[in-house]
Amino acid sequence: MTATTPEPRPLLRERLLDRLDDVGDALHLPVSGRRVPGTVAVAVLAGLASLAASTYFVGNHHLSLAYGDALAHLTVARQLFDAPAGFSVPPLPTVLLAPFVVSVWLWSSGWGAALLGACCLAATAAAVYRIGARWGLHGLGRLTGVAAVVANPTMLYLHSTALSRPVLIAGMAGCLAGLAHWAATDRPLRPRELALYAGVPGAVAALSGYEGWALVGVGAVYVAIISWYSAREWSTVWREVAGFVAVPALALAAWSGASLLATGSPLAYMVELSSTSPGGPPGIGLGSMGQVALSLTTLNIAVVNTVGFGLVGLAAAGLCILLPWNRVPRLPGFLAVALSTYAYLAVTLITGSVVVLNDANSIEVWNNRHGMPMILAGALFAACGVDLAARTLSSRNPRFVNVAQVLVAVVTAGALVAQTLWLAPAPDHRSLVLSEAVTQLSESFGPRRAAAWLGEHYDGGRIIIDESLARNTVLPLVGLPLREYYLSSNPSSFAAALADPAGHVRWVWASEDPDDRVGRAIAADPGFHSTYRVAYSENGLRLYQRR
Repeated sequence: MTATTPEPRPLLRERLLDRLDDVGDALHLPVSGRRVPGTVAVAVLAGLASLAASTYFVGNHHLSLAYGDALAHLTVARQLFDAPAGFSVPPLPTVLLAPFVVSVWLWSSGWGAALLGACCLAATAAAVYRIGARWGLHGLGRLTGVAAVVANPTMLYLHSTALSRPVLIAGMAGCLAGLAHWAATDRPLRPRELALYAGVPGAVAALSGYEGWALVGVGAVYVAIISWYSAREWSTVWREVAGFVAVPALALAAWSGASLLATGSPLAYMVELSSTSPGGPPGIGLGSMGQVALSLTTLNIAVVNTVGFGLVGLAAAGLCILLPWNRVPRLPGFLAVALSTYAYLAVTLITGSVVVLNDANSIEVWNNRHGMPMILAGALFAACGVDLAARTLSSRNPRFVNVAQVLVAVVTAGALVAQTLWLAPAPDHRSLVLSEAVTQLSESFGPRRAAAWLGEHYDGGRIIIDESLARNTVLPLVGLPLREYYLSSNPSSFAAALADPAGHVRWVWASEDPDDRVGRAIAADPGFHSTYRVAYSENGLRLYQRR
């Protein structure tokens, strides 16, 4: 007998090339059941892109930690397991952040938030890709939607921070993907399937921002309309709508009930999500409250700046293409659901429940990140328009199918690249979100430098600080576990330490702010300075060390 030699294993390079070919083929494969070929590859690439961008934003002077809201969310997330302050109900984005900040280094460096952001961007990109596939878009259309989401510099920056936008956008994208699965599938989904695919991410969105509430509400109307025209039975309508809204409604009821027990306010956790209270930054009026035209102008500037003028142009072109040539039933209504976020944001600006400041109404920049969720509608309109344009050109000139595809791809890529190249020379001035980040970074330079000094010189003995003040939300920058502090969020222990600092703490963080309870207690204690000395001082902020 002659021995057979084993076949050589393919080289790693060949295996990678084969895998890339499989991914390329998946972009054009039709959807079969629950599976959408290419989803995993898109999610992985989007996550890697987010992490690559975070290496710049996290490492560049802690730019990812520039927002005071981001520092506050990091502190609350860490506090859930490190020196918890009794029963509390934080927002869902903060709860999801907690596992990523178990390590003090991940917490203080900002990388914990960046890891969560990478997961959110991966989920958002995968959802946008799946939406395109569900509606029958070919590879170019699907990739347009994904590229619009992943290649946006402002989007990448927000996903390096601990702000609530990444979780909100991921939840909204997942909810829209579930609705697309329900509306575009040949096999009608059962109500429990609709609850799983659309209701669960809808609950994530609803617990991450009021934009999620609006999306679930408009989505329920869409489900009701489609169900009625499909079955003409009210019982079917109620079953489908109940299947969609059940999970978000139960989640909101549970969270609000727990918040009512903990704080006396059912929506206290929503207040913690962002600085959206009327008035904006100190000394600023109510923005565009009560002025419809000014509110819409302000919103349009925020949307165009965050989403990008290139994508807005592609989305507008997509709308113009879809209006006369769309032949896909239910798609216009679905795109209207995605666009409902704009209507909600317009109402909130007009009523003053959200304040956004930019060139339209102020010399200040404030809260323009509220325009970022509109990237989903922009990406979907652009993707559908690009796909339809490529198909229309190809059908009219069958001999030039490849030429038509290349032409549409070049125009699309040019629009997305142009907005990035415009932003690149001065992102901190041309991006309103980054401009506000740099402004907050410079305005809080004193407390940030004090935090760095304390982290380097702390020698034990615990610290008392009133972290409820905006200028004192720098605890992650100190880099110490929260159990080393007496914090105002734990009233009983804080009051005890405030009444007898020498018997509790070696370090005291106090400012001249009249709302700083530590500063007021020091001013009222004539014997304090005989026990403590000033170890660090800067611009009305002092760190005291026990003698």
